[in-house]
Amino acid sequence: MTNKTMDYHSILESAEAEQTEKRSRFIARIIPFSHPDKLDQVLQQVRKDYPGATHYCWAYLIRGENNLRERYSDDGEPSGTAGLPILTVLKNSGLQDLMAVVVRYFGGTLLGTGGLVRAYTQAVQAALSNASTVRYTCCRHFQITIDYQFYGFFERVLRRYVLQMDDIQFASQVTIVGWIPLKWRDRFLFELKEATAGQAVIELGEEAYIPDLSA
Repeated sequence: MTNKTMDYHSILESAEAEQTEKRSRFIARIIPFSHPDKLDQVLQQVRKDYPGATHYCWAYLIRGENNLRERYSDDGEPSGTAGLPILTVLKNSGLQDLMAVVVRYFGGTLLGTGGLVRAYTQAVQAALSNASTVRYTCCRHFQITIDYQFYGFFERVLRRYVLQMDDIQFASQVTIVGWIPLKWRDRFLFELKEATAGQAVIELGEEAYIPDLSA
């Protein structure tokens, strides 16, 4: 079961690795993936990048409201020898919101059930080792407007709570836009109101998971 306010880890960008087993090539691509409706688009791109392959096997693991959503495909390989091993590697990684596609070019020698499982497993593991991971934190979007006299306090004290700054505008007042982790939201707002004697104009927006690039 997932928890909306809990941090989780995923990958920052796609990564690849290639393994060879008895002249069969296994090319694994790991992809950030959080929307099942993008599945066909991802597979079309992989087929375009690696045309004429024998198999395009895949699995994904997506963070849901109450549980992890998962799917996999053997794409013509013997049942349980490709998609499920790929999914197992994703689960064991501790990562979420990602997809793995393994392209196989048949090398002329049958690998057997154990050989296929090993080849698909090792290919995905190798691709994961080439990927950069990041922690995602549940945040609330905010916009605050303060007098210039309070901007120094924001920079010295409050900015440390902000995970991501989107914009700062200096006009008749200072307007600051960014994302605050839910775990710091109440403290952030309390200290802001205390420091400005309630003069700060605060607008809170949507919640979203934001990558913590400082971790």
